[in-house]
Amino acid sequence: MSIPANLHVQIVATAFGAGLGSNVINNIPMALLSISVLSHSHSTLAAQYGALLGCNLGPNLTVAGSLATMLVISTARKKGEHLSALEFFKIGLFTTPFLLITASIGLWVSLSIIP
Repeated sequence: MSIPANLHVQIVATAFGAGLGSNVINNIPMALLSISVLSHSHSTLAAQYGALLGCNLGPNLTVAGSLATMLVISTARKKGEHLSALEFFKIGLFTTPFLLITASIGLWVSLSIIP
């Protein structure tokens, strides 16, 4: 299998784009939008996988990025734990880019090794 020279760029660009989009419109609608756009644009499988990474890891940036995050924080607050949206964002600002880069590297390596 021939590996495109810009495979890593496709993965990172779609992962970060979908990740940011997930924080704007939520991760489920963003995943549906990404799949639709990328399948109609004849994009590579790497770009599609990168977008899925972004839709799954990207919502860790803000509370509104994922319904699951909102439910967990709501449940934690009912049990006496308080985590503000600003505190969540501060943690997400550090961890989300790290997770996206790490997962993108892992995807790139797996697509480079497996034919």
